[in-house]
Amino acid sequence: MPDQAREDSPEGAAAFVKHYVDVFNYAAATGDVEELTRLSSPSCKGCQSYINLYRDTYAAGGYFKGGKWNLGDLNLEVGNDETYLTTQVMVDEGTSRSRADAEEVGEKGERNTISFAAQATAEGWRLQQLGLGEVE
Repeated sequence: MPDQAREDSPEGAAAFVKHYVDVFNYAAATGDVEELTRLSSPSCKGCQSYINLYRDTYAAGGYFKGGKWNLGDLNLEVGNDETYLTTQVMVDEGTSRSRADAEEVGEKGERNTISFAAQATAEGWRLQQLGLGEVE
């Protein structure tokens, strides 16, 4: 993890989210969700749905190719317990197969507004929320 992502500051939260997305892209490409799980709160529903998707897909012989998330500029809002970050994410074109005997499915590239809520803990930053749309 980058040193700046260890800082308990708005800049640290932004660096953490950038690192989180790098780990997210790695998990999608490999099915290795160990680090993604460590960086995600068990209560983060969006996080857990991606962790389960990647783990289950690769366990069934499926895969994801392409579909990398590319972050735009992060807009930060510092709350009492969490730092909220919203950005435009450009998702690259890709293909996937849900299991070994499934048909390959193509995915067009797309742009989405994605929001993150990160919380500084004794062990470092953890993602508490991940979802489509603006922080409310």
